[in-house]
Amino acid sequence: MREKSLWFCALLIAAYLACGAAGEKEGGGPLPAGKGAERIVSLSPSNTEILYALGAGGQVVGVTTYCDWPPEAAKKEKIGNFYSCDIEKIIMLKPDLVLADGSLQSGAISQLRQAGVNVLPVKNENLDEVLDSIRYIAGLVGREREGAALTAQLDKYRREAAGRVAQFARHKRVFIEVWDHPLLTVGNKSYLSDLIRQAGGDNVASLVNRDYYTWDLEKIYAADPDVYLRLRGTDMGSKADKLPAKLMQLRAVKEKKVVTVFGDWIVRPGPRSFAALPELTRAIYPEGAVK
Repeated sequence: MREKSLWFCALLIAAYLACGAAGEKEGGGPLPAGKGAERIVSLSPSNTEILYALGAGGQVVGVTTYCDWPPEAAKKEKIGNFYSCDIEKIIMLKPDLVLADGSLQSGAISQLRQAGVNVLPVKNENLDEVLDSIRYIAGLVGREREGAALTAQLDKYRREAAGRVAQFARHKRVFIEVWDHPLLTVGNKSYLSDLIRQAGGDNVASLVNRDYYTWDLEKIYAADPDVYLRLRGTDMGSKADKLPAKLMQLRAVKEKKVVTVFGDWIVRPGPRSFAALPELTRAIYPEGAVK
């Protein structure tokens, strides 16, 4: 429970300080000429999933306790939690590449660079940037061919999703709840906003150019969403099953358009996000296409 609370605090820090730069991918030092990284430490679940999807799991020597997909990733040496990495342990693993989260791990990035470790921060604010990150990481680990094949497949998923979405007369307006107390949602800078858009929904909070931030009752009632979407996974969402009484008069609630989506894939930008677009579309449009 303490881990969950600390993770939530990290999200709030990201929301209010907006640390990191979009799509930041810069190195702390060159890799050996002519070959990819052979000893990789991943500080985020998203980067770990990308590495394994590229077939580079054997090159990974350390991950965080949050890196649990694919299952074999959880067997790797642990270097601490996502929000509190063990810098000394990372250095002891002698990595030639450390992949970090570009939003929430600026402290670890700074410490590692001061120690002379080659660390690269990666931040994804939309699905395009996820594809760019896959290509970029593929080049770093000597998996260019696998990266090209993977991004082609993921882009195919996205095009298929666009074809499904085109069948709808209009996009439903969606409120995305990532935490219920306080009520936390996502703005235009969050990859989740782009994911919902590509699944056929319009994020009612997307006019704000931020990632995570709080909403009050007045704002959500004024927005009057068609669908109230609750995200639940290891990384995000409370365990409360019912909405608070203060939201019972919301139109989406009265019309029973409250949808809960379970799964870490939705909060971790990576290959599974593309493959799961059909599930999100079905969650927003359970009635199917309506012209």
